Amino acid sequence: MPLTIPVSVAGVVGAASAKRKLLICPDINYGREVLAALARSSGGWIGWEATNLRSIAQEIAFVPLAESKRTPGTDIAIGALVNQALDEVLAQRSANRELRALKESIGFRNMIRDSVLELRNAGVSSNVVRAKSASGSALRDLAAILETYEKLLDNSGLIDPAGIFQVAIREFDTEAQYVLDCAVFITPSLRTRGLRARLLDLIKKHGAEVLTTPAPSGLGAQKKKTGSTETTIQVLQSPKDADCFAAASPSDEIREAFRRIIAEDIRFDDVELVATDVDTYGIALDALCQQLNISATMYEGVPLGRTRLGRALDRWIRWLSEGLPADILRQALEAGELGTGGNVPSADLARELRSLNIGWGRNRYDAAIKSLKDAQRAAPTRRREE
Repeated sequence: MPLTIPVSVAGVVGAASAKRKLLICPDINYGREVLAALARSSGGWIGWEATNLRSIAQEIAFVPLAESKRTPGTDIAIGALVNQALDEVLAQRSANRELRALKESIGFRNMIRDSVLELRNAGVSSNVVRAKSASGSALRDLAAILETYEKLLDNSGLIDPAGIFQVAIREFDTEAQYVLDCAVFITPSLRTRGLRARLLDLIKKHGAEVLTTPAPSGLGAQKKKTGSTETTIQVLQSPKDADCFAAASPSDEIREAFRRIIAEDIRFDDVELVATDVDTYGIALDALCQQLNISATMYEGVPLGRTRLGRALDRWIRWLSEGLPADILRQALEAGELGTGGNVPSADLARELRSLNIGWGRNRYDAAIKSLKDAQRAAPTRRREE
């Protein structure tokens, strides 16, 4: 559906068009696409900045967190605290037997982590969970895990995303004047609940304006309730008749889409490709764009395995998990994913590694290294004897 940005003629469209304006979106990529469409429609996006609620919360909470000497925890650190809380609760005799039986399962631990963090983001306390659960139930243990996690989080000096939102909500009246010191607009597609919804309500009360979709009769100047004249800029045009087709492979489908774009004399910026699998078609699109030297934006990004770094990381993980097989290192060297950073070609290293017949296992690597060192020490002696 088309999206319109209502702005005052004197404030944004006219002389003040270069002033800073925030567009709060579900995510940054969505906002950038909207601003790109705005630039095509109105000629530019000077002053506009796409952001999301988490970024605003981080900016509002920045000074209070620095004063309290608390730092945002990484996903790994937060996950470790949830696992520690889970272990402490399950170590108690009163813990649910079914949960104890699952404590070694990675899937179970991931589920507990997601549940704890979702409860935190929703603003649900352990007391509320405990009040809704029966004694000895798994839900009662979840309340205990949540309570233990919050204590561990406080003692660690870290803060999780929910904690950042809590600080931002608490300090909003003091810090918002420095962060939201400009015109603020909210996309109608932004749907929130829990702590995010509470922060969004505060932003609206601060003066932010929710964007609207145009009436079916069309767009134009409007009158607001206050009586001031407003202008609407249509950002996203109504979609034309969609072309749906299939081909032998995703690559062939992408190529056919490009042929139709060129045949109909449409700008690539005005085209959206919708596919059943973002990874499969995204890889095909990325390959074709690189071949034709065309820029493209992937809403979901390109899979890490598509990049050289991703392939090297995948081989390294396989090398560790499969007992250090030399073939995986050799394949990485032959593909140019690993190297010494010096003048020795990776292909030469791969051939040398093959000749050592290491196989797998650390002991074999140690023996091969010792053999190379012995051969290196013996080489000058042989030259002197000759």
